[in-house]
Amino acid sequence: MTKPFVYEIRFLPGTEKEYLLERVTPAGDRQGLPYEPDDSNWMALLFRQCSFRFLGKSGSLSVYLERSRAKDPARRGDEPYWSAYRKAHGIQVKTYLGQDLRVEKLEAAAAHVQARLKEKLGLSLEEPLLTTRFASEKIREQEQKRYLLEQLQKQDHIIANLKQELGVRDQVIAELKQERAKDDQMGRKPQDSHRSQGKRRKPHAKRS
Repeated sequence: MTKPFVYEIRFLPGTEKEYLLERVTPAGDRQGLPYEPDDSNWMALLFRQCSFRFLGKSGSLSVYLERSRAKDPARRGDEPYWSAYRKAHGIQVKTYLGQDLRVEKLEAAAAHVQARLKEKLGLSLEEPLLTTRFASEKIREQEQKRYLLEQLQKQDHIIANLKQELGVRDQVIAELKQERAKDDQMGRKPQDSHRSQGKRRKPHAKRS
């Protein structure tokens, strides 16, 4: 069953260290929450979740609440702990967060995970890294743009055909008007000639 929404921490581009905690629906609608990063309300909400997303300056993470599977539970304590994951091109990297969900910790984890992924994929530090999810979103966005462009081209073609048909119609109307004007002119000439002849044939009055 799809969750009605997920929580996401997002870095605001163009700022130095501004972050926004948002509630995001599956359709992509966002609702910002009026909490300051790392304050008590911010942290209390995160610790009530089983997972959330982090989109930081250093990369992105999917953060999950987990329980220790080690044979010796004392190694990580009895309390659940948080781990961060990122996957790209079939390769997944994980890092341990423990109970620390401060933004600074998440940024450090994102940078570490991204560096590990690039190393495993044979990429340099300067090369961009797109996760599978973001790559598929980019492909869908490109397909949508291509579809809209095709629809616009079809509409332009239809408009061009309509303009051509209107041009032909206007030309036919103009020709019909010219023919009608000629007919009217030809129709007036016999009448004018008949009237002039009638005037000449009119007998003069007899003189007394």
